[in-house]
Amino acid sequence: MPNLLKKIKSKICERGQKCSCFIDRMFKWDWSNCCEEHDKDYIQQRTATKEIADKKFYKCLVKKAPKWIAKLMYSTIKKSKISKGYWEGYKKNKS
Repeated sequence: MPNLLKKIKSKICERGQKCSCFIDRMFKWDWSNCCEEHDKDYIQQRTATKEIADKKFYKCLVKKAPKWIAKLMYSTIKKSKISKGYWEGYKKNKS
């Protein structure tokens, strides 16, 4: 099973998904612009804190994605050490 998951993730990433290799659209829903804006908030430090950027991302997601996707993505980002590392890394580069 792990190999299958790696293949699926690889295919998603190859297609140029915007949500850090997570799906950014499904059926009639398309939340890719939420992911793009969230990336810009991190990279350009457009918000005062990571928490504000993540809440802004969630507000966009609940408008454009199924609620379960919005909750899953928000809870993952909120708890993720990787996203915290990205925020801190971009913050250092901007200084």
